[in-house]
Amino acid sequence: MFNNLPEKWKRQLENEFSFVQKSGFYLTNPSEGLKIRVLGVLLDFDLEVKKQIYKFVQKAIPEKILPKLHIQPYQGYHCSIQTSSQKAEDEKKLASSIEKLYKNSKPLKGNIKTIYPSDNSLFGVTTLNGKLIAKMRLDLSEIFLRCGAQPKYNPKRDKQHFDHWSGMTWISLARPTEAFSEEELKLLRKLAKKEFKNVSFNKIVLTYNDQFFTPGVSEILTEINLK
Repeated sequence: MFNNLPEKWKRQLENEFSFVQKSGFYLTNPSEGLKIRVLGVLLDFDLEVKKQIYKFVQKAIPEKILPKLHIQPYQGYHCSIQTSSQKAEDEKKLASSIEKLYKNSKPLKGNIKTIYPSDNSLFGVTTLNGKLIAKMRLDLSEIFLRCGAQPKYNPKRDKQHFDHWSGMTWISLARPTEAFSEEELKLLRKLAKKEFKNVSFNKIVLTYNDQFFTPGVSEILTEINLK
């Protein structure tokens, strides 16, 4: 099921699926998810590619398990680079610092490999440059701290966690909302696979976003177009 993924992702998802088989998914309540506000720096990409992925998701997921999933709106597909559960003490400084850091940056390009189950979602694994993503997360952790927000990916607080996740990126596509039977879990092993190649992640967004980065719900603090 995970053989086409890089070895690190393969091990991670094998462990997570083993957990799901024993204990079930971490479930999502969509209405509650819309109420969540998390400070985040996200990588955004072309809307037409999002539509293509969404169409594939709709076709690829078996009808039997669709009622137990929240299929996320394609407009909100994104890669999360840095987050914080805290509101920044100085939002203007945070926004201007991020703008200054990335104003002359170029788009990041990579593939999106779909669809794979994790312990809380069905998602796409991205092949963005892991060293570059780790550098971004490190730089953003320092900016967050200077602006009074504790970052999720922070080597000063938890180096082991940072080292493990720092270069890994993904795009959540659907969230389990109810427990799956053993038979339904077997269907996940047969999920269709498709790779969307050479996707350009051409915008950095600083936002207070809900769980699904829903348009019209998330508060955008700044956007930087990468050229």
